[in-house]
Amino acid sequence: MAKVASFPGTSIQPVRHIMVGVEPTDTTQLGLQLAVARALTEHATLTLAMVMEPYDVSVYVRMNTQLLDRARTGMRHRLHTYARLARKAGVTTVTTFFAEGMPGDVLVNEAIPQVKPDLLIVGAETKVGAHRHFGSQVAYVVRYAPCTVTVAR
Repeated sequence: MAKVASFPGTSIQPVRHIMVGVEPTDTTQLGLQLAVARALTEHATLTLAMVMEPYDVSVYVRMNTQLLDRARTGMRHRLHTYARLARKAGVTTVTTFFAEGMPGDVLVNEAIPQVKPDLLIVGAETKVGAHRHFGSQVAYVVRYAPCTVTVAR
């Protein structure tokens, strides 16, 4: 990595661990591409985080344990597919984080304390209606995350 001049009394900390929020949207793809490129450049660990929201499945599915388990399995499979893509691109250390809840809250209060990334990358995608994926919660994440946040647009 090229050296960057810093102001007297300040220093730029290296990025050793990057976490990226992933969902099946175009901005997720941009975020994932940015995270992979940055992880390769910085030789950083990459953690892919996916949060299954209550709104991701219908009420009928939520009330049927088998269908809910199938939905979870599908999302975990997608998460591991993204991880395989990152490894195939050359990132040597790739981990995953999967949880359920509201993405902003889960990222800030569960994922970041557990994973301890230096940098969080999220997409700017906002869904219309009740569905609120990472993008519509970006303001919350940017405001409350204790690490640097990059928004992919």
